[in-house]
Formats: sequence, structure tokens, C-alpha cells
Amino acid sequence: MTVALIDGDIFTRRFTAACEYEMFTMSTKDGDVREIRSKTNAKQFEADNPTFAVVDSYKVVEPIEYVKHNINLTIDKIKDAIQCHEDFHIYLGEQGVPTFRHKLYAPYKHKRVGQVRPIHYQEIYDWLRDKYNATTSYELEADDIIGIRNSMYNNAVICSNDKDMLTIPGWHYNFVNDHKRVVNQHEADTHLFTQILMGDSTDCIPGLPRVGMKKATEIVAGCNDFESLFNNATKAYRTRCEEDWKDYFMLNGNLVYILRKEGDSFAALLDRNGVSL
Repeated sequence: MTVALIDGDIFTRRFTAACEYEMFTMSTKDGDVREIRSKTNAKQFEADNPTFAVVDSYKVVEPIEYVKHNINLTIDKIKDAIQCHEDFHIYLGEQGVPTFRHKLYAPYKHKRVGQVRPIHYQEIYDWLRDKYNATTSYELEADDIIGIRNSMYNNAVICSNDKDMLTIPGWHYNFVNDHKRVVNQHEADTHLFTQILMGDSTDCIPGLPRVGMKKATEIVAGCNDFESLFNNATKAYRTRCEEDWKDYFMLNGNLVYILRKEGDSFAALLDRNGVSL
């Protein structure tokens, strides 16, 4: 029987945000009125229908029951897709506690500081803990808890649409686009070093200057094992950074690497694979 490891942060962020949107009232001089959802759609409608113009706008917040209903439907979808029946677990990030990554690098995820959360965010967070016994862990993110739990099962399926989870080998189910796949060890390692090279602007992980997805992919191209990935990545760091390249490399590795067991670290991963700086 498979075990579903579900990234609950997608429920608290994506699903609650989806229930908040802006409506635009479009009207012609003759009084023909249309209600259009979202600014993007309103601009496109106006471009396609130049006789219409925006005359009003207002925010819509759908009832929290809609969010709960969509989450319940999605959990049922996950259970059906991977045949896990009742063996599923939801994981959430701890609230109000800096993670170990914040302690390593103060700007980590600083773009989110001061952001207004969706109105239903907190209530859905609490509801997931009460109804589904969603799990949190001190100083760890949901990704890390999933990475650790995934190593404890032989039949786990990671259920998330977060690209960072693809650094973990095994079965993955993206319940947002309904895509299921197996990530082998080399694919996971390649994705890890690609992330270390390019960083992640969303999470404020710096990576190497002027290295985006295209350049990072070129750097790891042709690598066929962990050691060659490590060698190519560290060579890029030596070339582009000052004498402190080792510290910078390890910083990005620690920020990107998702833990696989209690007490794990990026340095421990390198050691397990027989490489060192």
C-alpha cells in the first residue's frame, strides 16, 4: 500500500489565494455591462472589445467552506491517483519560528516578510491540523519533514507541485497538474546541483551571479554521477567567486538541500557521496 506525503503548504497558500480575486465591471457607452474576473482578463477583454472600458472594480472573497471543499476534493483525488486509501499524511511549515535556513542566511525568504496572507490562511492552517492532524516540526519546513519521512518508507509518494521536491528521488505526484512520475537518483542529484548553481529568487537563495536556468543546465550537462556534478558545480563557484567560494557554495547547498533524516545536512550528503571541498 502506498503512503501519500502531502505538502500542505500548497493548501494554505495556493488554495486560499485562489478564493480571493478582483472583479472588474466593464461597460460601453450604450450601457452594455460585463463582469470580468482579474485585471489580466479585464485588460485582454478591453483589448479585444475596445468599446468597453472599466467603470468599477471590487474584491471577492469566497466563503471558507469553498476552500475546505476544494481541499477535501484534492485529498480524494490524491488518494485515488496513487491508491493510498487512508494512508496519507499532510505536512505544514511551523508558524512563527525561524527555520534553520533563516539562521544560516538572514535574507532567506525575506520577500515574504510583510506580505498580507490570504484572509482564510490561518483558519485553514488550523483546520488542517485539527481535521487531518497535519504535522509540523520545529525549525524545519514542510519540505524537510517530507524528505525525512520519505526516507522512512519504501512505498511513499511525494505529493506536491514544488519543483524543489524533485531533488528527492522516488515517486512524485503533482496534484495541481495531475502528473505522476518517478525521479531517479541521478535526476534528483542533477536538479539539486542545478538549484545550487542558479539559486532561487522566490526564496531569496542567491546562487551564482549571472547564472540562471540555462547556464546552470549547461554546467551540469554531460555529468553522469554525483562526483562529476559536484566537480562541475564547484569549478563554476571557483571561477565566479572570490577566495570565499567554498563558504558561498556550502551556503547555497544548505539553503537548497532538503533533509533526508534527522540531523542531516548538505555536508553530510557530500560525505555520503565521497566528495569534499
